[in-house]
This record gives sequence, structure tokens and C-alpha cells, in this order.
Amino acid sequence: MSNSAFFHSQIKQFHTEFPQDDGWQIFKNEKNFLFLVPELIEAYPQIYKSGEISRNISHESLYSETNGMHEFSMRKSKWVGTYHLIWDNEPIVIRSLYFEFHRQMPYFLIASKNFDAISAFYEAIVKVELEIGKKRGYSVVQSLDSEDISLSGMSWDNLILPAGMAEDIRTGVETFFKAEDVYKRFSIPYKRGFVFTGPAGCGKTMTAKTILGTMRYPSFLITHTPNKSETAFNIKWAFESASRHAPAILLMEELEKFSDADSISMVLNLMDGLSSMKGVLAIATTNYPEKIDPALLLRPSRFDRVWNFSLPDYGCRLQMLQKKANGHVNTDILEKVAKLSAGFSMAYVQEIFASAISIALREGREVEDTDLLKSVELLKNQIKSAPKSTPALGDASSKMGFVPMDESCV
Repeated sequence: MSNSAFFHSQIKQFHTEFPQDDGWQIFKNEKNFLFLVPELIEAYPQIYKSGEISRNISHESLYSETNGMHEFSMRKSKWVGTYHLIWDNEPIVIRSLYFEFHRQMPYFLIASKNFDAISAFYEAIVKVELEIGKKRGYSVVQSLDSEDISLSGMSWDNLILPAGMAEDIRTGVETFFKAEDVYKRFSIPYKRGFVFTGPAGCGKTMTAKTILGTMRYPSFLITHTPNKSETAFNIKWAFESASRHAPAILLMEELEKFSDADSISMVLNLMDGLSSMKGVLAIATTNYPEKIDPALLLRPSRFDRVWNFSLPDYGCRLQMLQKKANGHVNTDILEKVAKLSAGFSMAYVQEIFASAISIALREGREVEDTDLLKSVELLKNQIKSAPKSTPALGDASSKMGFVPMDESCV
């Protein structure tokens, strides 16, 4: 059975079960937060009358940079089936028609005989969602695919950027979240947008991650997929979630991927919305600013500030090398490696140590200073031989680059 035929038959069946002639009002809803009905029942067990549902479960792995290990937990997520509830002494029936086929969007049918009861029910479930979001948002960035990304152990002290850059970004973030009254006084919409541009592996991800981990506001990641309808739903979900949880932070990685006509139109409309963006800081990263529609990138009130994360200079490379060496490598070797690694991104500077360790282990011995020099030459050759169409200086595309590894300055 096709998706359309499936939904048509289910909707028809629902109307048959709850006929309008008996006073039932039928509503539909496509909001993701209605998957939290089980959590609402946990908070208000007296509302539960009966139910026949199945819930998805999955295991979740969050990497703790503080403990240096993965923390596993089981997680309940979406549900299918029907709940029969009582709210304000009025019956409410809610049926989830979520269909596990290419991440089909959620679709809920609601039957009630009293619209005020529905309104009160919605208000209660939104409050539950806010509480859950606040608890999760303090330590993770949330995305629609239910994979939370750990933000533990982040610090501005771990960033290695050109002089004054980290402080400039930090001040911009902190003053925004403290200045709602000032924005209001000058009749300026209370929203802000930052773009981090530059070659891959030069600090954009780590800076964004530091903002999230230190500010500790609910944070939401917009993900792009090859499927336009899925991308549109992800965009809508992230903006709506950030708006409901404001003050909040909204993240868009690889902004250039959202430059197709449909996506850019939706993003522009949502970013122009005064009420939907109130109290929201939007942060986007891109390796290719030249591919982005100027209407999105160059207009204040959408993205107000653009910071360029260029390839690190000698001082930044040396600082990174000293941090990774942790006193185990001679200073003169580190200085020589810093000079030889001109043109490396921070990701590649970090890789110098990983490659050096690999060289030593392959030969069955401890790491020596000369292994770092060999590693530099190896990586130089790798960069030279990289395809021209591939970013040669450290491109590991993943959700906000939040991979479970030590990224002290990536």
C-alpha cells in the first residue's frame, strides 16, 4: 500500500470511529512534540484511560570529553497507535500515524468533543516539552534524528584562534543574551545571527561547540538531507523548537547546502520572522561562502556578523603543537614542526601527532621527536595529492563536526 493510500484509509477509519454526529471534532497535527504524549502521561497519570501503542527504542551513545569515554543509555522515542485520554473531564483520543518509510513526517489525528480541552491539553504537552528540552539542552545539541551530541567539558580556554578573535566572538554572544531590555528600548528585533567561514578544520566547529557548551541554552541543529521535503521539515522543526525554547541557539552546518531555491526561501522567511526568532542566536558555518545567496549572508538582521577562520599562522600552529605535546617534545622540534607545517589547517596540525604515533607503533617503539618531522612530510604529500575538488586541508563532514574524538582546536 502506498503512503497516500495508507493515510487515506486511516483517516477514513478514524472518522468512522468518532463520527461528528456524536459530537466529535476531528483535528490533525503534524508537530513533532506530540510524540511526547507518553511523557505527559508520566507527569499526569490520571489522564490515561487506555491505549494501544508501540514505541521505538534505540541505544544512545554520548561522548564525554570530560571523562574521555562513551556513555550509553537506552532511549524511547516515537510511538504509533492510539491513546484514549481524559483532560479536564473531557475525552481526547490521539492517534499517531507515523509511518516508518524514508523518515515519513509525523501525522496525528485528534478527536475531542471540546475544543477548550484540546487547547489545555496542547498547553500542557508544550510545557512538558520545554522542561525536557531544558534538561537536555544544558549538555547536548538536539537534532531531529534523535541523536543528541555531547557538549560537556567545553571551555573558551581550549580555543586557539588569532589574537582577540575568541574574545570578540564570546563578547558578541554573551552581550546578546544579556541585552533583551536594551534591544527593546531601541526598538531592535531581539535576534542575532553569526556566520563562521573559512577552510575546513580551522576552528569553526570548535568555536560553535564552545558557545553551546558554555552558554548552556537549549540548542538545535538543522540537518540537510538529499530529500527536499525532509530538509524542509528539519528546518521548520529547528526554528519552531528554538522559538519555543528561547532564549536558545540555532545551528546550521554547511550553510551552502541550503542554497537551493526551496530551502533558501524557507530559511529567509523564518529568519525574517520577528516573533519566531525572538531570543534566538543563529550560528551557521560554511567552507564555501561564495556559494551562498548574498540575500542570506550579507544582510544584517539575518546574519549580522561574519567571522573568517583562516588557516592558522605560525603562532597558532606552535600553540597547538605545544598543547598536544604536553611537555613530552623538545621545544626546538616543536618550533621546527610549526615552521614546516605552514598551510596546514588546525585539523592537520593535530594529525601530525596521530601520524607520528602511527609511525612509531608500526616500528614497535616509543614516539621520537623525529617522528613528528616525518609526519609533517607525509601529510604534505597527502595534501598535494588530494583531488582538486576535495578540500585539501582537513574536511571531515559530520553533524556540526561533533565527532567523538579529541578536537581541542578543530
